[in-house]
Amino acid sequence: MELLLKVGDSDSPAGYRDGDIVCAFATDHILKVNAQTIMSAPVELDSVSGLNPSGTLLELLCEICSEFRFVRHGSSVVRTSLVTAEETMHDATTAESIHVTPFLKRRLKHPHHQIFGETGSEYWFGGTRQFSATEIWSVLEQHSDHSRADYRTWPFSFAERSHFLPMSCAGYDGHEDDISHPTAQKRCEPVTEDNGTPEPIDIAKREWFVPYWDLSQTLSLNIDDVRDQAMMIDARMTTGSPALDATNISKVINGLI
Repeated sequence: MELLLKVGDSDSPAGYRDGDIVCAFATDHILKVNAQTIMSAPVELDSVSGLNPSGTLLELLCEICSEFRFVRHGSSVVRTSLVTAEETMHDATTAESIHVTPFLKRRLKHPHHQIFGETGSEYWFGGTRQFSATEIWSVLEQHSDHSRADYRTWPFSFAERSHFLPMSCAGYDGHEDDISHPTAQKRCEPVTEDNGTPEPIDIAKREWFVPYWDLSQTLSLNIDDVRDQAMMIDARMTTGSPALDATNISKVINGLI
């Protein structure tokens, strides 16, 4: 898992405190997002039909993350479930109706539409379904030169690495990819208080923090450099990261709030 830590206290008393976990990303989530970014890159549309060509990474991405595939047959559309393979026919007269010509006309006006095929036999995708990092990377590695081993880190910007501190941590078995996405999400939750108002009041911007100043030897950090916004410091590791439970501290559990 990767973390992005606040360096220094915010000016506002209600803001982030030094060491707060601003963002957290599980390795599985990082791999999925990086793969989606690669595969969703726009492709050159056909100069005559204005449609996306078949057989692209974009089409493969749509197949992985969509629930249905729609194929036009004249004024009708065949909808196929990519989960069960069940097929249903739809047109302007069915209960689940579609007026395919005006539908496609509207969609094709968008410069980044995802309509594929040829004029008269267009196809597209709809709905969403869950997929794993293993599933998407198996497809991406099979159809490109990209390797998942090169995309296991979150693409933090230069500004993020200058104003915050990226670091990684490992799970129970000592591996960075042992930590789940729900665990990462919990590390980014605030501390709130229900005082009878429609919305809870934030007591602290984040419950969890990492005292990175105590990890200078573990992370090979010069703390003065970390706090110098003119410098870009990145404490992430691909192996040997400190353990989650040894570095992530709850302000609630430890009585700091």
